[in-house]
Amino acid sequence: MNIKNLKAQQIKTVILLLFFCLLSCNNKQKEITKILTNDSIQYWNISEPEDKRPIYYNSYSFSKTGIHERYNIDINEVRNIIPRDTVPDRHGIYNKWSFINDSTINMGGFIMKIVNYSQDSIVLKGKNNTAYSLYRVIGPFRVSPKSIRERDSLITIYAKERERDKGAFIVTDTIK
Repeated sequence: MNIKNLKAQQIKTVILLLFFCLLSCNNKQKEITKILTNDSIQYWNISEPEDKRPIYYNSYSFSKTGIHERYNIDINEVRNIIPRDTVPDRHGIYNKWSFINDSTINMGGFIMKIVNYSQDSIVLKGKNNTAYSLYRVIGPFRVSPKSIRERDSLITIYAKERERDKGAFIVTDTIK
């Protein structure tokens, strides 16, 4: 009788521990999401591994809806959007982000491990242990209106192509 009670107690303890573990993982994802998106959209400068200077050439934005955009920064500190579709291109790159687990994020086809984070910075590790640092943009985030128009027109084109290709079939499928 005592052995049955002991096993039941152990099972309850394990289930309780698993529940708290899952809850804490979810809380960590919520916390990082809040930092990344600032509850709507947030902009981040990124330092590439080869950059040893405090000059940024690229920025990212993360929205709460799961959209992630990359920007090039020109000499006047105006950002130009690098247009991406919501569906992976032939290289597997797209403009969505999501968590794989509590410490790994998929940024448009690039899998990054979150090493450390605070309100103003996030350290990521990519393939080959390459480290990247995201720094929250403070101050004006100027985006080129022309690049916004180009992105929007490309998104429309991508959507039309997907709609057109829905009815397409592969020629080899019809040959027996």
